[in-house]
Amino acid sequence: MCTRRASLAASLALSALGTAVSAQVPPAFAPDQSPLRLDEVGLYGVGLRRPGGEDEPMPLGWGGPFDERTGLACQPSGQQNGRHAFLLHCPWRGGTGTAYQEFRIRLPRATRIVLRGATAMRADSVGRSDGAVFRVRVNGRTQMEALRADAAWQPFALDLTPLAGQTASIRFETDPGPRGDPSFDFSLWGDRALEFRGWRPPGRVRPNPPPLSLKPLAGPQNDVAPRSGFPGRTSVLKRGGMVVFRHEAADGTMEYRWTLPAGPLDPPFGRIALRARMAGDSPAEVPLATGARLEWTGEARPVDSHWTRVSGGWICVRTFAVDGVTAKLQASGRMVGRSLNLFVSCDRPVLRSVDFGGWGPVVRRREIPVPYYSGRIHYLPAQNLFTGALLDWTVSDASSHESARALYEPLTDGSRSRVRERAVFTAAWHLPEVLPGIPNPPSPWRSEVGRRIVLDIWGGRFEEIARGFQRLADYGIRDCVALVHNWQRSGYDNALPAHVPANPELGGDPAMRALVAAGRRVGFLVALHENYVDYYPNYEGFDEQHVALDPAGRRVPAWYNPGTRIQSFAVKPNAILPLARTQSPEIHRRYGTSACYLDVHSAVPPWFHVDFRAGEDGAGTFRRVWEAHRELWRWERSVHGGPVFGEGNSHWYWSGCLDGVEAQFGAGWPANQGRSAPLMVDFDLLRIHPLQVNHGMGYYERWWDQGSSLTPPLRVLDQYRMQEAAFGHAGFLGGSAWNVVPLAWLEHHLLTPVAARHAAARPAEIAFHVSGRWVDSSAAARAGRWERVRVRWDNGLVVTANSAAAPLRADGLLLPQFGWSARGAGVRAWTATVGGVLADYAETRDSLFCSARNAAHWNLSPVRRIRPSVSDFRQTGPREFSVRYRWRAGQRLDRDWLCFVHFTAPDAAGEGIRFQQDHPLATPTSRWRTGMQVEDGPHSVRLPADLPDGDYGWSIGLFTPEAGRLPLEGPRDAQGRAILGVLRVRRNGGEIAFEPARSGADDTDRLHLEGLNAGGRVVDFGSVRTNGSARIVRQGSEWVLQTYPREASFTLELSAARFGRPVLVRSPGGSAPSVRPAVVGRRWRLLLNGAREYRWAASAATRR
Repeated sequence: MCTRRASLAASLALSALGTAVSAQVPPAFAPDQSPLRLDEVGLYGVGLRRPGGEDEPMPLGWGGPFDERTGLACQPSGQQNGRHAFLLHCPWRGGTGTAYQEFRIRLPRATRIVLRGATAMRADSVGRSDGAVFRVRVNGRTQMEALRADAAWQPFALDLTPLAGQTASIRFETDPGPRGDPSFDFSLWGDRALEFRGWRPPGRVRPNPPPLSLKPLAGPQNDVAPRSGFPGRTSVLKRGGMVVFRHEAADGTMEYRWTLPAGPLDPPFGRIALRARMAGDSPAEVPLATGARLEWTGEARPVDSHWTRVSGGWICVRTFAVDGVTAKLQASGRMVGRSLNLFVSCDRPVLRSVDFGGWGPVVRRREIPVPYYSGRIHYLPAQNLFTGALLDWTVSDASSHESARALYEPLTDGSRSRVRERAVFTAAWHLPEVLPGIPNPPSPWRSEVGRRIVLDIWGGRFEEIARGFQRLADYGIRDCVALVHNWQRSGYDNALPAHVPANPELGGDPAMRALVAAGRRVGFLVALHENYVDYYPNYEGFDEQHVALDPAGRRVPAWYNPGTRIQSFAVKPNAILPLARTQSPEIHRRYGTSACYLDVHSAVPPWFHVDFRAGEDGAGTFRRVWEAHRELWRWERSVHGGPVFGEGNSHWYWSGCLDGVEAQFGAGWPANQGRSAPLMVDFDLLRIHPLQVNHGMGYYERWWDQGSSLTPPLRVLDQYRMQEAAFGHAGFLGGSAWNVVPLAWLEHHLLTPVAARHAAARPAEIAFHVSGRWVDSSAAARAGRWERVRVRWDNGLVVTANSAAAPLRADGLLLPQFGWSARGAGVRAWTATVGGVLADYAETRDSLFCSARNAAHWNLSPVRRIRPSVSDFRQTGPREFSVRYRWRAGQRLDRDWLCFVHFTAPDAAGEGIRFQQDHPLATPTSRWRTGMQVEDGPHSVRLPADLPDGDYGWSIGLFTPEAGRLPLEGPRDAQGRAILGVLRVRRNGGEIAFEPARSGADDTDRLHLEGLNAGGRVVDFGSVRTNGSARIVRQGSEWVLQTYPREASFTLELSAARFGRPVLVRSPGGSAPSVRPAVVGRRWRLLLNGAREYRWAASAATRR
């Protein structure tokens, strides 16, 4: 057979596999680079061992999140504290045990060989996990073992020089620790690599592929199979017992060779291998679907395998005897572009799951970070290929998809659906050609949404929100979408799906009508938060028939409200639209909404809340979920007469079905790791952006790792905004920032002129700056460099963004870290360094915005210069201690705040309070003076009788019921409490000790001062010179200027060539009705007087 002529490496890989699970020892391989990064190796054994049991291997080279049967996870996990992290989570389903990943490496004869790496717990598991054991075994002997419970990297280095020239088995293990508790054991290995000194790897350089045009790839698609950038022709033929699928194009030839299963150890669909030959290069071969598996409902025995010819191709037909029933499994192949598509069906409902496997195994594969895509894309260095595999969610009859595995769970009566799946395997020499399509129609609201920023509003009385709208409008901030989340009759996430009337405690219906009217009056789109996912038993119309059931007939749980302590349940797909019909029209009728926000629907994959109730239309299939969500969005657009917004995460599946989401990470890049996110924009710009315009980069507390509801510092928001510009998103202001005028001033006036221009545009070129030159994403992926990106849009707009520490010169500007620029299509905008000062600028034909970031105006830190500490601690008896606090006042406070003290459990989420010591302050805070040190105590504290021994977090703070918690200096936890230290309880309270927290400022405190113009230097923007911030727009025949801060008097000089030379400038709302400018050469200086705005006539000659 022709497959016998495959390369030796491919043959070895295939023969080593058998039915991947049977392979106890992974094949050995020789390294091809130094250092050899183990996270890029694709040829390894992986599995688990239960206590007292044997190894239970997964398929060779398996990787993925939380296996459904065992809970095992083995996959890259972004970055943590500067290191690339790899998650190896111990099993937790069906019992716990040890997870392992094993490499067998033929070590070269190097003069020195060192295995390096580090261990840590994932940051969000600290305090929730009791720790995990990390272990490295070399040839069966333990070389490193450590119990870890914190997120700080602990490096290790193992000398393997004595094994030079030998084959070494290197096995990494994690287990749940001495207590055997796997809860939250997110165990991370960092930067694992083998270093070889005195050895030169064999060199082979493959040529670069022909240049790729993005034009055929950017835009809506009608299929999930990736488009090819090179027109080609496909063919299928049979050579003996092999079927060959072929794609030929100018850049090369792809040939998939498929043979029937030859024995019980073969993969269930037979053996498939790709032979790819790029133009000007030698062939490369890769096996695929080698890890495919079938899980039957009973004992299955293969009976027959044969080819059947059909129009346009061949079908692999397999017959199985399953518990006395004959089942026919059919797998047909078809080329769609350069992708091999496998269509699999079974005529009997006797399959629990079908796993199509993936690409490989190969010696080395590098996973490419693809933000917003939940699948996996790899680069295979030896073959110079990019690969991807996915299941087509639009044609499946499965209950759910898990990577390349389709699950078919039983209905409540025990029956199952018959298997119907389509798997798409794609390989290409260019990265964009393996990104899947999204076969949804584009949103009709892209241009309208793209020219606005989103205000995400989570609290406040309705009249206060309405006043906030007017305050923003007074500063020219009018192109907005207001999403009001907390307004419902019974409070947020309570008694749903009941929404109306509006919460009387926040103002009720009259105030809500006024709120929406106020927003629409100033030009906002206003949407109210609706939820048809979570169904609460305290809803007066609660009906069991509305709740989705699992296969055992139990209610499917949904959101648990920790405030009310009420568990909600999943709305079944067939009840979603009927329940919405009872609410949405009334919401629109009462309040006059002009948009809609639907919670959850767009944040989840299509297999969310499947209903397994027998007899239900679409029971047991996520196809019904897919249909119901799409029906809901179409209907809501018509009800509210405007765009529909939603929650981000898995939104790529749904893009175009709605009109925008807050584009949080979670798919393709971990949540809370926005600060280390790569500027790998291809999937978002080529696939999602043509369908809908998203806003922001996610809720602030889900974007960065602080987990706090406090507004991030301005320097952190610079990075957030730089990402918005690079990823083509509209602006966004989170719940803590939407009504902070300077932040809204900057986000709106700087970003909307740019976003409005790329909202309906398509990317024509995406380039990355690597080693001093601009290259395409394929070259960037090979180099692993995503810090600097340049996007050319088809309307002439060019956006350049820099997340690297070193500055970048672009478009005549110096872009510091988190700087960016946009030019073309009638706009010029940037955040850049000018004369040593970080500044912001945006200009169009009829508008100009600039900000010199004067520190006197832009230090927006909410932190009060109040620092608490423990000045005296002593144990006074069994389970009792005395404590005295000290408050160092660095500023005055304008009210009397209340004091709280929390002792928190280390493994609890959220507040985690075990006991409290709230107490009145002897000296009210309104009487504190700058420089005072206020002694507080002593206080006698007795431990609760049921408090066990352990370590407890000790925190303190100031609050009022109206204003909430006051941010204080020093380290703070995710709930905004000042951290005092740790209370250690031993011997049933017989020993009590206090360990103070490390002193020093919190990092976020320092960040508030970064990027500010500390000396208040004047910045020359060209048409304007200032050390303040100003916006100038042409309204009819006049120029209208506004300043921030309005009450500040700063330097402001305008170009006479650009803005004329008025004799008098009107200043409504100022200390005088008009101002006479002072001539300063070719400019004129405006003396500010606190006016709401400044107006003067614009001559036609001054327009650009």
